[in-house]
Parts: sequence; C-alpha cells; structure tokens
Amino acid sequence: MFRKLLTGALAWMVLPGLLASAGPQEKPAGADGLIGQGRTPPPDPKGGEKPAGYTTYTRFDRVMTATDAQYPALTRVSDPGTGAPVYTGFFFYQCLQFDRMGRYLLGMKVDFDKREIRPDDRAEIGVIDLKDKNKWTTIGATTAWNWQQGARLQWRPESDEIVWNDRPDDGTGFVCRVYDFRTGKRRTLPRPIYDLSPDGRTALTHDFEGDHQGTDYATKGDKADGQPAPNETGIWKMKMDTGEAQLIMPLDKMAAIAFPRGVPKSGRL
Repeated sequence: MFRKLLTGALAWMVLPGLLASAGPQEKPAGADGLIGQGRTPPPDPKGGEKPAGYTTYTRFDRVMTATDAQYPALTRVSDPGTGAPVYTGFFFYQCLQFDRMGRYLLGMKVDFDKREIRPDDRAEIGVIDLKDKNKWTTIGATTAWNWQQGARLQWRPESDEIVWNDRPDDGTGFVCRVYDFRTGKRRTLPRPIYDLSPDGRTALTHDFEGDHQGTDYATKGDKADGQPAPNETGIWKMKMDTGEAQLIMPLDKMAAIAFPRGVPKSGRL
C-alpha cells in the first residue's frame, strides 16, 4: 500500500528540492514573450535582434486558454522508417537533450506503439548529428523504459557523458548506463537515475519497480514480489562518479509527512 502512495504527484514535489548542488534556476527561453492570450505581440527586439517569431508563455494555464498562438516551423530530423514504422522520441522534458554546442541530439527508437511495454521490449539509444544530414548513430539499448518518460535519457551536465536507465545483465533490478561520447568509454552505475544535479555530480532516483501510474518499468512476475520494506526504499542520492548511493528519504517517512493522521484506507493520494 505504501508504494501506491508514492505516485507521480508526491515524487514531483519531493525530487527537485533534494538535489545537493541545486543552483539558480535559469529563466525559460522567451519568457518575456507573449504571456497573455496569444494576441499580444512580442516586445520590440533589442540590439538588432530578430523577434522570436513564435508565442511563449510563463504559465501553463495561459497555454491551455491561448488563442491565435504562433508556432515555429518544424523540421523532422528522425527517420520514419521504411516498411514497418519507427518511432523516435526523447519522451520527457527537463532533461538535457542537446550537447553543449547544440549539434548532437539524443533520441530513443522503438518499433511498436499502442500497447503495454513488456520486460523484454528493447529500445535503441542514439545520437542525431544535426550538422551531418541528421545522421543517426546507435550508442546503446535499453529494456528499462516507459511511454511517459522513456529511459530518463540525457546528457550529464558539465561532461561529455550520456546516461540512461537499463536492466543489468542478469535482468534483475535496474541500473544506469554511462557512455562517454568523446572517448567511447562505457561504465554502469548500480542504480537507475531520475534527476541529475546542475553540476552533474549527483543523481536522485526512486524505485522504478513499484506502482507509479505510468512511470514505472515493466517487471518480470508480480510487482509486489520481492519489494523492499517501506523504510528500505524511497528517494536515493547517488554520486555519478562512483555509484555510491544513500537513502535520503525513506518511503515510510514520506507517507508520514503526507498523511500525519494516518494512511487512508484507499492507499492513494
């Protein structure tokens, strides 16, 4: 029942505030653009800059109620496949998809959709070179992913490393694969990652095997089998250089904070 408490809502509230090296938040690009209903023109460009040419919003409710929004031109850089379709995506936001120079774009390929993911469903991990005819280069694979967030694929900040979640060779539990884009060197960290600190030194993670309303990974057998006690799982902090991990917010403590009067019988938030 405790795992049903740790659905997406609680995880979203806790994870961002626990990063050890959290620095100042960057202002979203174009945040000074259109913040009304999509009808107000952008401010006059400064210093000879060209106007953005598309609408931006500082609040999500503005997006939902906007009319007459302007959109940028779209260019497909992924291969749609020949014969059987191929689906390429990045799957989630707030992760670094581009390298520091803006040339290399991360992506994940799958060859099916419209069904649940099985533990042996393999996704291809790769890089698109935007300056070489959008060439795709495969750098790895994963069987630890979901439709909402993929495999948490992202560039590690302040480095040339690319990280994503996967299953270990024995198929039990989950790990993080690390690939150095410049040298080709590979290594594996003992836990999967969820969020990285701005300096790339630490990661936060949680149990991807529990009931997380679409953000868990497919498991073999019953998800309830072999689950650790609520005081032995929760949010972990891991050093990205060594893989050393520490449980910093146990699941039972989260439940006590969320429900000071006791856990409801429904077991849901």
